[in-house]
Amino acid sequence: MTDYALLEKALSDDRVIERSWQTPHMDSPIIIAGTYRGGTSMMTGLCAACGAWTGHTMPGNDFNPKGYFEHEGLKSVLHLMLQISGYNDSDDLPPESLIDTRDADRLHHILETLMLAEGYQGGPWVMKNPKIPFFWRYFDRIYPNAKWIIARRDKASILKSMQRVNVLTLKPKAEPFTADILSRVIDGYMMRLDSIERQLPADRVRNISSDDIVAGDMDTLKDVIEWAGLTYDESAVKEFIEPAYFTQSG
Repeated sequence: MTDYALLEKALSDDRVIERSWQTPHMDSPIIIAGTYRGGTSMMTGLCAACGAWTGHTMPGNDFNPKGYFEHEGLKSVLHLMLQISGYNDSDDLPPESLIDTRDADRLHHILETLMLAEGYQGGPWVMKNPKIPFFWRYFDRIYPNAKWIIARRDKASILKSMQRVNVLTLKPKAEPFTADILSRVIDGYMMRLDSIERQLPADRVRNISSDDIVAGDMDTLKDVIEWAGLTYDESAVKEFIEPAYFTQSG
């Protein structure tokens, strides 16, 4: 379904929308923030394995066999808003207020409409998208009770994975970005992640290393999963994590 078709679906389904306070937990999601190839898909997948609702998400491929766990509706909304803002992935550090916050209530409404149309009936839910770090103030306004999990990874590993996967390309998406440009993009993401950690209340944000998870640090993962309001499922977690794959691909 195209971006525009998804938005048209959201608008056509307005009649079935219920506000957050009528649907338990809708106003307090788990938000996963990180860089490209930094372990956000893995962390979101682990939250899903421990009971978080994700809605309809991007399927996996050779680079992410387990799935990307990006909500298609959220992705569509953000892509349209990025087009409106004129944002370009090669910008060293885009401003934190890419979109006028007057649109925050509309985004909130569209996201909730899509969730309800997909069958959300309450309970913990998780979302991730590579653009979230650049829109974090926006999402903080929409979901002031959200818990944020920042997935961290070594910069050299991120850069190597981005080059291998060719995440970002120059228009018309044919020539990969150079290592220098990718390095600046990663620095921009990391600066924004630091901003999230620094400015959000300490009881609403946690850091976790995707490298440590793959290396077997289940105690920290369990702590973060339970802090986020989920029930840690050891068997599901172990089944989800494949160290050989994650170490290779990020």
